[in-house]
Amino acid sequence: MADTADTQDTIKQLTLVKDADPMSLLSSNNYLEQLVPIIKTHLKENTVKDLVAELISENERKDDELVAAVSEKEESINIAASEIAEISTDAASMNDQIKDIGGHLAKTSNLTFEKKFQLLALKKDINKIQESEILLNKVLQVLELTDRTHTLIKENKFFSALKNLNDLNALDKDFDRDFQFLKNINESIPILKNLIKNESISLLKRDLGTLDSKFGSFGEEYFNAYASLITRWEEFKTQRKEYERFKINSPVEISLRSSYVQNELPHISSFIKFTFIYDTHLIFQTLGEDEILKYELNSELSRRREKVFYPFVPSDSKNLAFQEYVKDNEKLLSFMQKLTGYLIFYRTICARLPETIAINMNDLWENLSAKICTHLRNLILNEVREIPKITEIKRMLGIFCLILERYDMNHDQFYSLLIICYKKYTQLANFAFTNEFVHSAEDDDSMPMSIYDAKLYKKITSVCWYDDDRSLDQIKFPLTLPFSTIYPMACAQVRNYMTQQNAFLKEYYKYDTSSVNRMSVENIDNVLLNAINNYYVRKLKDSLTREELSQNLINLEYFLIMSKEISQDLSEVYEMNISLKAIEAFSKTRKDTEQKMMDFVDSKMGDLLELIDWDWTGHVVNSEPTFFIRDISDFLQNLFNSALLKLPLSVKTLLLFRAFDLIAKEFWGNMMEQPRITRAAVANFDRDICYIEAVTKELNPSRDQNTSRDSLQSMFVKLRQAINLLKQGNLNEYQDQSKRLKYFDQLKAEEAYSLINKLRI
Repeated sequence: MADTADTQDTIKQLTLVKDADPMSLLSSNNYLEQLVPIIKTHLKENTVKDLVAELISENERKDDELVAAVSEKEESINIAASEIAEISTDAASMNDQIKDIGGHLAKTSNLTFEKKFQLLALKKDINKIQESEILLNKVLQVLELTDRTHTLIKENKFFSALKNLNDLNALDKDFDRDFQFLKNINESIPILKNLIKNESISLLKRDLGTLDSKFGSFGEEYFNAYASLITRWEEFKTQRKEYERFKINSPVEISLRSSYVQNELPHISSFIKFTFIYDTHLIFQTLGEDEILKYELNSELSRRREKVFYPFVPSDSKNLAFQEYVKDNEKLLSFMQKLTGYLIFYRTICARLPETIAINMNDLWENLSAKICTHLRNLILNEVREIPKITEIKRMLGIFCLILERYDMNHDQFYSLLIICYKKYTQLANFAFTNEFVHSAEDDDSMPMSIYDAKLYKKITSVCWYDDDRSLDQIKFPLTLPFSTIYPMACAQVRNYMTQQNAFLKEYYKYDTSSVNRMSVENIDNVLLNAINNYYVRKLKDSLTREELSQNLINLEYFLIMSKEISQDLSEVYEMNISLKAIEAFSKTRKDTEQKMMDFVDSKMGDLLELIDWDWTGHVVNSEPTFFIRDISDFLQNLFNSALLKLPLSVKTLLLFRAFDLIAKEFWGNMMEQPRITRAAVANFDRDICYIEAVTKELNPSRDQNTSRDSLQSMFVKLRQAINLLKQGNLNEYQDQSKRLKYFDQLKAEEAYSLINKLRI
């Protein structure tokens, strides 16, 4: 079985060899590689003979196939041979042509070499021409730069001229030959640089000298711009109440500035060109002589300061000429404007040339401001005597402080001048207020004010702190108000004073507002104390009529109301508890006036009571009250129905009680000191007391309230009980406890016994 399998494999492999392309087998090693395993197999099996026979048979078959294949391709081979013959003929012809071309190339090559040698010679000539052209251009450039340098120097364009000189130096190094004109130019360069240096300094000084007038112009423009800005900001706040508490230059205002103004503040570059300073700095920096420029520039700036600020001399501690100069507000404004322009100018060059400017901005300003403020403080405290002038000075200083704040310069000393301005203004305003009030008071007629029409009434009530619950339709004119004309005039004056105080503080007082507010409150308190209250205190020392005393008392009552209302209003405005000293002062002055009124009534009553002259021992009964009783009654009726009519109820009641208490005590004392009293005298005394009691009913402020012991009639209860006891002529009812408590409760036992013992028929 194994032999059979091997034989089949051999046959299969031979079949593969047989089926293969004979040309491919012959042209490769595959043929042998495929036979080797077959041969090895037959050697092992001893069947080589069979293999040889098979191979011979196969070889013959392959030969037949090869012959057939060659026969098929013979025609193609013949055609190819013919084509090869033609190609050989063409090749011979082309060879002849190539030989001709070779000859021509040899001739052309020789000609090319000749032209190349000519070209090299020509290039040498061109290079020489180009070198000459470059040299000529350099020479022309040197000459042009030299000429341009001289022109720039004549035109005062020194930095450009210096750049040209540096370019000349650079060009000189490019020359490989020495020329006499170049030597001359090189020798002139140091001279020209020195000329540029000197002329630059001269030009710097000259141009700085031309800035003197520009400082003032720029400062004036800046002042006007800030004044306009303040006005526009106030207008803006009237429309936008939520920004009412924000001042100018505050972060909120600055953030909103573009929304309410188009052109904000001028820039110094619009007035002063700094190019000449910067160019000079570049020149000396290029020359490496910064120290020379530093010395010259700072010296010139110092001289400019003295000239710009004249007559203020920083080195003069007294500055008498300056003190006289600033007394004129226009001159002071001019000085402030020039100072503003110079400071902004100096601050600008300090920022651009910090290494060149010897005195930095802060040091310069600290030194200047201390000296200037000393003289301005003296001006404000000792020379200003008019409110318009101090108001204008405040405006100048206020705008100047805003400018300093805008440029981050220290303005503490000038803000302290603003506070001094306010104090000076207050001093002048208080003096003016006092004078105006005194003049108004001198014209006052000390009579209740009469109003004849509704228009005047509305005007008076809108100014005064005066409440009337009635509507205008319920009021009939003419109308008499309790106070005199001095009160509404003083109210208008106080309101105007408060308005002016607020206006003075409105724009510029933005720091330490609590202290400023306290000063404002103290100022209002002071005018109430020193002007109004002190006037009435002084009046107490004068000899006053009862009408004047009465009206002063009424006016003081309303001034007290006014001070309380103002105190309350100020507490709401400043959001803190405020109690004016004027409240206590007016209260005390009112009490003192009440006391003087009482003393006056006591004095008059004392004079009248000295006229008492009852005939206690007479036997004639009068048909009318005695004359001195009528005099006393007439005096009281006239006093309380005219002079004291408009007094406050409490004061009027107090005076009435005091007067009738004095009468009652005097009558009682006069009766008790008599040794004997007749019945006729009792009847006459009874008639007089009835007359007085009728007067008390008429004058009693509480008569419409049906009061008993609280009324004036209670003042004569004891006298009435004594008269009733004398009329009875005995102590029977008095000794009855129930009747005594009902009819004689005011009489003591010893008084009752004494009266009965005095009684005679």
